[in-house]
Amino acid sequence: VSAVGNSQVPSNLLESSLTFLRQQRHAGILVILRRHLLQLPDSGLQDIAISMLIEAKDPADEMMIRECLDRRIRSEQISDSVQMAVLQLPSPLWTEMLLTNLKAEGDANHQALSANAMLRCATATQLDGIIDQFDSLPDIVRQQTLRYLATLDHPRWKSLAKNLIDAPLPQASERNTSYRANARAIASETIQLLAVDASEESIAILTSRLERAIQEIGTTEDLPLESRLFVHRLIEGISMSVHPECRRSLNRTARCHNPDLRLKAVKQQGQAMERSPVNDMIQVRLQNLQGKDRRLQDNEETIAFYTACIEADPFLAEIYNSRSSVLMHLNRFEETMQDLKIASRLSPENMDVESMIALCKI
Repeated sequence: VSAVGNSQVPSNLLESSLTFLRQQRHAGILVILRRHLLQLPDSGLQDIAISMLIEAKDPADEMMIRECLDRRIRSEQISDSVQMAVLQLPSPLWTEMLLTNLKAEGDANHQALSANAMLRCATATQLDGIIDQFDSLPDIVRQQTLRYLATLDHPRWKSLAKNLIDAPLPQASERNTSYRANARAIASETIQLLAVDASEESIAILTSRLERAIQEIGTTEDLPLESRLFVHRLIEGISMSVHPECRRSLNRTARCHNPDLRLKAVKQQGQAMERSPVNDMIQVRLQNLQGKDRRLQDNEETIAFYTACIEADPFLAEIYNSRSSVLMHLNRFEETMQDLKIASRLSPENMDVESMIALCKI
């Protein structure tokens, strides 16, 4: 322990010793580290010392740790340990220096941590400056920045997200596989962020992009992998919401001219039904029916069952459509149209619902 401040002891030996003492939670080591932190000549030793003092969570250490971090950042000796400490003790004084270091950072494995440290330090004004440089940032940094902005619900994050998914993806002819993989990852996470947000603006961004993608692809079946994965991810993201515009978008995709996209949309619609609690209710109901022809009859009992299903999932258009069919067979046309109107609002341009409405009007 006393050798920590001894410059004659080899650094590698001290690093190993400190690591061991850290694991053993040696009682006296923190006292020695506090005494020598700013004088340690080796950055590796200092990294271990910083990490141990951060773990100790003693408020009395904060000023000393900040001074150490400031020296390291200004001298451009910014290790992972320094950045981990910055996450705990951020300061806007370091934002620009961390951004400069981040742009020069060539190792993608460290860029995510670097981005988090920089963003944690940024003030609102500094954050606006980072957003202004968004397009010039490395891919992983853009991904981290967008994620951070979405967490804050920053007013500019959705416009950045829109620009990201509007940009054409690299095609299979692009030889840089790492670049293609990064582009796919960014597009996929951006779609996920918008889908989880599920605001009117986010839904409009997703559905309009899917509509354009369908037009761009046309009837082409032999899609490049990047294009296929991107559009499939769009369809999956849109299917996460019960918003009527999402249902409209899926309904349109389910009858588009491209077989691959049509099949994907129908599959997602089926999975939405499977996720609903109504699916289990229907399966149990059918299993309890007697006889070989296990189907629900057109009677009051079935109407009551569908009503219970609607109470369990009031946003599932298919159940309103099913109940309307029973009502129509019982000649209760006014109630039939009421259900069909609700189904049409929940799932606009649904061909099954539109067909029922046309049949009811005959």
